[in-house]
Amino acid sequence: FAVLIGFAIALKRSIGAASPSRTAAWSAGGLIAYVLCMNFASTDWVMSLNPEWYSTIFVEVFAVGQFLSALALVTFLLGLIGVHRSLGHTIPVKALHDLGNMLLAFVIFWTYLAFAQFLIIWSGNLPKEISWYLQRSHGGWEWFAAALAVLAFLIPFWLLLSRSAKQQPRRLGTIALLIVIANVLIDFWFIAPSFHPDGFRVHWLDLTQLIAIGACWSAFFLHFVKQRPLLPVEWTEVPQHV
Repeated sequence: FAVLIGFAIALKRSIGAASPSRTAAWSAGGLIAYVLCMNFASTDWVMSLNPEWYSTIFVEVFAVGQFLSALALVTFLLGLIGVHRSLGHTIPVKALHDLGNMLLAFVIFWTYLAFAQFLIIWSGNLPKEISWYLQRSHGGWEWFAAALAVLAFLIPFWLLLSRSAKQQPRRLGTIALLIVIANVLIDFWFIAPSFHPDGFRVHWLDLTQLIAIGACWSAFFLHFVKQRPLLPVEWTEVPQHV
């Protein structure tokens, strides 16, 4: 948290500086630091819940899922701006279309990583490796996993194939919100079966913790976003076509 918050503060201060290369340098360094932090976070916070299980792909699954969530959240917020009468006309259609293409690409990429992990462990059929999937494939968790496959991949993949859906702020924002919700549920599937191995169960603290942490994050986000313009100035000069 200290490393990531430090990079976020440094990047925030560099935005709007005289030298754009300073912002680019902090951004590049932040990407490297983020990957290293997620390496430890995915291991210490998630994989350690099942001490005997290990996977060399899980770090990538964890980090790419978070990146996809962040991209989807930004797209959703941009979609909210796009439906506003006074601001919607300033968002280039090409920007929405490009974000939709990126969402489609990373939905496919995350699914590929998750399936690759499952396929390798399934083909190896080693007790220490399959224990993680066995715990998440019985007692009702298997239906939850099947629902996630539909919610996190099939529906977003099918909707993002539409060119018109990627050019309309309301439709693209709705798809992006669906991806955010799906990734929250995926994280729940990663963690909850370790505490409820006997079967599917949702504890009331699962919801209250999500609301509490989400409220704190939202408060900080709204505080900082008010200090910056919502849209780039040059977008008002971009022609509204692809």
